[in-house]
Amino acid sequence: MGLARSFQRVNIYPRLSVFENVQVALIDTGVDYEHSDLGACFGEGCRVTSGYDLVGDRFDGSNTPLPDQDPDDCLGHGTHLAGIIGADGRVTGVAPGVTFGAYRVFGCEGYATAGTLCCR
Repeated sequence: MGLARSFQRVNIYPRLSVFENVQVALIDTGVDYEHSDLGACFGEGCRVTSGYDLVGDRFDGSNTPLPDQDPDDCLGHGTHLAGIIGADGRVTGVAPGVTFGAYRVFGCEGYATAGTLCCR
């Protein structure tokens, strides 16, 4: 396989149309909703239709969470999971027809608490 072939669209799984009109709640580090394989927008009419940052960027597990309306991913893990689940672009996830609710429970330093995960 040449270098040019390695940059072509990668389809690992067949399209699963059974997942049309399904929304997946992703509770993780947020989602990079500006990523083209995830729709490149946030809100009504986008692939990431809703979400919330439950802790804020500066949360480190020892300070008070400062929630905000932006569930953007500053660590990458939630975006990686969203791609595996529902990417639809250069890479195709297992269920490319789903939409997402992105709920960030980790600050940008990678910390979360049991209270944030279960009780907010």
